[in-house]
Amino acid sequence: MKRASLLSIVVVSALVGSPHLARACSCGPNYRPSVLDQYNSVDAVFTGIVISVRTHETLTAFDDVEFLVTGFWKGVSTRVVHVLTSKGIGSCGIPFYLFLNQEFVVYADADWIYPSGPLSTHMCTRTTGVENAQEDFEVLGSPYSIPVEESAWGTIKALYE
Repeated sequence: MKRASLLSIVVVSALVGSPHLARACSCGPNYRPSVLDQYNSVDAVFTGIVISVRTHETLTAFDDVEFLVTGFWKGVSTRVVHVLTSKGIGSCGIPFYLFLNQEFVVYADADWIYPSGPLSTHMCTRTTGVENAQEDFEVLGSPYSIPVEESAWGTIKALYE
């Protein structure tokens, strides 16, 4: 009986003392960095339309968000880009599944664990819908266009079929 009580006390203490179990997303003191600070600290900045959201095939705690790139400032060179975001809002993931076919300004990083893998973003970046990104456009100017290549035409055509 004493052993069970001691075990219960240890488990409850661990749960109560663990700061990450019930903590909501916390972006820290630098939340909503300036446009230039954010631009300089990420690997890619682009505008794109959310065309699909799926659970990542190997990193199942993440959504793989597919964007049709409508313009870019840095870090992307293709018409379609995949970006990971955590599934949980509590872990600062962006619920892109709520925004299918909507356009965003995306600030994303290459993953330090998988630098050749997909980019990633979260709620603590300036990633937002284009309608809320007036300051970003004022500071960065208009994004560059990605030329439509014949290989990209099939992707674009498939979106509208």
